[in-house]
Amino acid sequence: MYARTWREMHVESCEATHVRQVQSPHLMDLQIACLQERRAELRAAVDVLASADERVAERAVQVASGLRPLAPCADPQALTRGRDLDPATAAAVQAVREQLSQVRAEELAGRVTRGLELARLAVTAAERSGHDPVRAEALLHRGQMEEASGDYIAAEHSLEQAYWLAEALAEDTTRAEAARRLLHLVGESLGRDHEAMQWGHHAEALLHRLGDPADLEAPLRASLGVVHTRFGRYDEAQAALDRAIALETRTQHPQLAIYQRDLGNVYYRRGKFAEAEAAYELALSLGEAALGRDHPEHARTINNLGEAHRMQGDVPAAERCFTRAIELLERAFDTDHPMLAPPLNGLGTLAFNRGDLATAATHFERVRDLLARSRGPTHPDVGAVTSNLGEILLRQGALVQSEQASERALEILSTALGPDHDALADVHCNLGRSLLLQDRLAPAAAQYERAVAVLERAHGPDFPQLSRPLAGLGLLALTRGRPAEALPLLERALARAGLPDPAELAELRLSLARALWDSHQDLARARSLAEQARLALAGAGAAYVPPELAGELERWLAEHPAP
Repeated sequence: MYARTWREMHVESCEATHVRQVQSPHLMDLQIACLQERRAELRAAVDVLASADERVAERAVQVASGLRPLAPCADPQALTRGRDLDPATAAAVQAVREQLSQVRAEELAGRVTRGLELARLAVTAAERSGHDPVRAEALLHRGQMEEASGDYIAAEHSLEQAYWLAEALAEDTTRAEAARRLLHLVGESLGRDHEAMQWGHHAEALLHRLGDPADLEAPLRASLGVVHTRFGRYDEAQAALDRAIALETRTQHPQLAIYQRDLGNVYYRRGKFAEAEAAYELALSLGEAALGRDHPEHARTINNLGEAHRMQGDVPAAERCFTRAIELLERAFDTDHPMLAPPLNGLGTLAFNRGDLATAATHFERVRDLLARSRGPTHPDVGAVTSNLGEILLRQGALVQSEQASERALEILSTALGPDHDALADVHCNLGRSLLLQDRLAPAAAQYERAVAVLERAHGPDFPQLSRPLAGLGLLALTRGRPAEALPLLERALARAGLPDPAELAELRLSLARALWDSHQDLARARSLAEQARLALAGAGAAYVPPELAGELERWLAEHPAP
């Protein structure tokens, strides 16, 4: 159908010029040049698929669906803008655009290294042509390929060059695409909110000038949704992603699967893990229908599905997802690609939860190195994994080192995301626990209170993950000998029960039992809570249970017989 339509448009253009004489020969030449670009793109895609290995064959649908439409070749205004070239320049420009067609085909096929090599050659050829509009296009493509390869700093430089050159030329389509990609790159990959949203405003203004075409608005809304999610603006994120999904009418297009995954991320960050799981399952179903089961694009969705399983306590399903995501990525890319960081982090978290601290530290250190190399040492994701390493030190009893790691994580995250972002809550809790175990009760209380404040501000007073800092505050009150003060904090923590770790939940029940008993409130319930904690620890399976917790629980039960 694509080839037949190309021929029909070619014939129609010739008839309009030579038979009906309703358009100029110059416009016909421009139309044919545009059609030749699309034919070159099709030829490049066919060449890529003809020589495809197993990895490239998996991306065949994405290659085909990524071909640009022919409709712009029938738009006289778009064709005539900046196209009045002498024959030599026109030939050079046409050659560059054919190279860019090859770049697009390589990108869609997942051959990032080859695509980046061709994009760099295209930039060199564009500079030799002396034609600035095609140079802006080539810089845009180079930036895309640098981003795909994980070289985010170089990508930002190339995309900025493309944007400012296109602005000088009033090439709004190139500007809009560069601004949208900078929004996503700077906000999500480089973790700089204010600058990212400035690029988003530029992209929105250009989109309006272009008439708000759906094929440009949908990816812009999705990019805005991703950045809003990164920085904790969940209402705005959901609205943007709902709009992107509504605009994407191609039900079997890979982009729709990505939008659904991004929507799942909003549910996940809001603690709605069942809804997140459903969104990830839908995203995976849509993605497999469009691209086949073993496509590397599915790795992110599978990883996120693993996180939803983990937060709901399904450890075997989570581990299968993380392992599967790593398999897809290592087959498609090399072992140092930054996309490997999330599933490796997931495996590290599972190892941590079962008490295998050496394996957890190995995974987390690899994640930190991957992210620091690709995104810089002050990226928020580096802060998050630094927090994980601090928690390992905490569990190992290295309290001073744990405190130092948590302070560093807090510095990175608060600088990148702001001091009120909900991602800081876990770091505050880790720091509070370290200070509590060092008998520094006042600063420990300040950390737990700060965690409660940021979670309540972001999610309201009923957010499940509030249970962790509330349990910390309750334990602090018990340590100070104030069981009556501890009671409402611990009751509120248990009512939320957002603790997938059985050891943390057991400690919470024991703390509440102590508060009830010591305040003479309900001795029978206190004993029952401690027995529930004992049963939970006995059935914890592979989950890690600190020996001191089990011992403390048994001593308390022995010293507090049933009334």
